[in-house]
Amino acid sequence: MSDSKDNMVLRTVYLPINLDRELRQLAFSRDVSKADLIRDFIRQGLGGVQQTGEKTLADKIQERIDTREQTISKALVSAKAKKSGTDLLRKRRRAPAKVAAST
Repeated sequence: MSDSKDNMVLRTVYLPINLDRELRQLAFSRDVSKADLIRDFIRQGLGGVQQTGEKTLADKIQERIDTREQTISKALVSAKAKKSGTDLLRKRRRAPAKVAAST
């Protein structure tokens, strides 16, 4: 089951000691490496998430980013509109009053 190392990326993950022991025992009983077992579990987990439509952590984070970007964008538009309205008021106040010519 080992994939070519050319197509791999190294990830470092800290596991609780008990979980690592379970992983080692299961890998030994199946006569596979822990790395192969971990890759299988990740594939199964990703497949389960895709089938159930459950959102992944990455999806949830992206939604938060999108929401914040929308909030910021709306605030900027609102601030620009407010500034534009304030600028118009200032221009009107500065306009010289028309003086009626006396004849």
